[in-house]
Amino acid sequence: METLLISPKETQFIAKLLQKGQLVALPTDTVYGLGCIANNPQAINQLRIAKKRPDEKAFAYVVNSIEKIEAVCQLSPRDRKLIENNLPGPITFIFNKKDNDLIVNESNLSTLAIRIPNHPLILEVLQYLPVGIYLPSANLSTLPSTSSSKEVYQQLNSRIDAIVEGHSDNQIASTIIDATSEELTILRQGPIKLSDIK
Repeated sequence: METLLISPKETQFIAKLLQKGQLVALPTDTVYGLGCIANNPQAINQLRIAKKRPDEKAFAYVVNSIEKIEAVCQLSPRDRKLIENNLPGPITFIFNKKDNDLIVNESNLSTLAIRIPNHPLILEVLQYLPVGIYLPSANLSTLPSTSSSKEVYQQLNSRIDAIVEGHSDNQIASTIIDATSEELTILRQGPIKLSDIK
């Protein structure tokens, strides 16, 4: 199956593909991401297969509002402040997860990696979806991250359903910060340093 190439202007069509459980590669404010709707177990399984991703590695959950984060995570006043001051942006925060079934707990962890990208395409697509999307980087797990639709096509053609044409804003993946305890800890250094966190 040939992977479909889509114009970034077709945001409603992109959302429809995701809603149907298809895998769509999207440009972001960091590297290209590979998205699937977060309430579809079959789509999440296909995402792991497409990326050749080990089961123990969790995916980042991407949304467009603090309300959607609060729906799935236990947030303290400090956590809300972190979100309000630093997102949207190239940061992924790890928070404690609420015990509900709004989305599939794909990793069986009690925590969830959360991100609000500073990218108009993704934020618009998310407006048309009932829940957020899981959005790991759009590459095979053994290969480098991608920053253009051409690079995604070279790695994932015929493994995924669609690629939104374009370029990502950056070639560096997001900074990952563990916010599950009192002291913030960087798990992966990206564009944002711990000293930049407000």
